[in-house]
Amino acid sequence: MFSMAHVHLIINHFPIIGSVFVLVLFIVALVFKNGFLQKLSLWFLAVIALSTSVAYVSGERTEHAVQGLPRA
Repeated sequence: MFSMAHVHLIINHFPIIGSVFVLVLFIVALVFKNGFLQKLSLWFLAVIALSTSVAYVSGERTEHAVQGLPRA
């Protein structure tokens, strides 16, 4: 049911939106000097980095999957 193209299209948005979320969270943590939020934002950053690598690896397969589709 799900192909690698579906996974790529879903995961592809996490790094973009997640980076903004982590940046805001980290700035709030720095302003309020909250060590827990600082560590949490760095863990979120690690998860976003992993999702970036998944999106990168699945990108070429997705490109080949959609090459034959008609353009909109």
